Amino acid sequence: ATLEPQPRSWLALDERDNDPLLFLSYLLTALYNLLDEPEPQGLTLLQSGATAEAALTAALNSLHQLKQDALLILDDYHLLEEAAVHQTTQFLIDHLPPPLHLVITSRHELPLRLARLRAKRQLHEITAAELRFTAAETAQFLTDLHRLNLPSGVSDLLTSRTEGWAAGLQLATLTLEKLPSAEITNFLHTFGGDNAHIADYLLEEAWRHQAAEVQTFLLHTAVLERFTQTLCQHILPEHDAAVVLSQIQQDNLFLIPLDHQRHWFRYHQLFRDFLRRQLAQTDLDPAQLHQQAAVWFAQNELYEEAMHHLLTAEAWPQAIKLIHTVGLELFISGNTNLVQRWLDGLPENYIRDDPHLATYRAVIRMNQFRLEETERYFQYAERQLEELPHQEARLLIGQIAAGRAGLANLYGDTPRILQEAKIAFDYLPPEDLRMRSSVAYSLGFA
Repeated sequence: ATLEPQPRSWLALDERDNDPLLFLSYLLTALYNLLDEPEPQGLTLLQSGATAEAALTAALNSLHQLKQDALLILDDYHLLEEAAVHQTTQFLIDHLPPPLHLVITSRHELPLRLARLRAKRQLHEITAAELRFTAAETAQFLTDLHRLNLPSGVSDLLTSRTEGWAAGLQLATLTLEKLPSAEITNFLHTFGGDNAHIADYLLEEAWRHQAAEVQTFLLHTAVLERFTQTLCQHILPEHDAAVVLSQIQQDNLFLIPLDHQRHWFRYHQLFRDFLRRQLAQTDLDPAQLHQQAAVWFAQNELYEEAMHHLLTAEAWPQAIKLIHTVGLELFISGNTNLVQRWLDGLPENYIRDDPHLATYRAVIRMNQFRLEETERYFQYAERQLEELPHQEARLLIGQIAAGRAGLANLYGDTPRILQEAKIAFDYLPPEDLRMRSSVAYSLGFA
């Protein structure tokens, strides 16, 4: 036996359908396409001036006659903004006859009351996250649809770069199909939102449709790797960040939540690349935005992200100030690798000209057993001591001596250990137990 094809009617929507009467007319036509009814009563009622509810009720009553399940598809519903149109759709949903199943596709969250259907498990929602391709699905997509037999690992890389975004995969293949195999991997490593196909798509489909306030928000937050509402409010104090962020979420505008509470977000990496390209074409100063972000991260004790933004902005004085603030505590807690990365992001002359930074670099070099460089950086630090306030200079003399005691220990130089340990104990404050303990440790080998 063969199954009869399921009756279906597809209504492709556009901005013109925001006219309530036009939308209702098209909706009734789509519904009656599912029926073999020579005189569609609902359309007749509409033409005679009946209310939308009366015309729609007549059509829905007729659909009870269906002998099998039918499907009505409303495509691109995100293009509809008129409240009266949403009321018509809500009436349709609330009075849907049992044989009729409704499919609505939208890039935005639907402005409809759906809680009752969710509670009764009569609603199946497929989100953007569920539509993302896995690496295996990407490989099948490339092979079956595009006949691309690519090197091993390419599907993983393409999935990573597009984050499984179907349109991104399709746009990437426009270039992949033209490339020799040897160039594919390099292309994917550099593939981003500034790719011509991706940029054109995002410009037309995502950017141009946004209100000026949303575009301003997107540009100002483009420099951020991740963000919260309060961070966005800090960068845009004259805007209501909560309202705009909520709008972006509803519009599914390439926004990815990073936690279940939807506190932290990031942009899809291709969209972020695109936004940064748009930012570069404005009068906004990315360095200033990075510095604003750094202030917020530092205030919230997220120092690594604060430093990332300062180094990206090449805001060297602010970066040095942050290292002065938290560098010693990071050292004492054993997080020297983080301090090393921060120092590596600074121009060398800033390290040599700052006694604290030079001391940190010396200790790092000692931990790496680069002993000649260790002493050289201690000497850089000593040259700047006269410029420091008295108490600060004394503390640093003690820290340098403690470091040199450790260096002498590595050389097995007992007299030097004793000499530097005495200086360290003389200059380090009694309450600095951690630093004094490190000196005592070196003395244990003397």
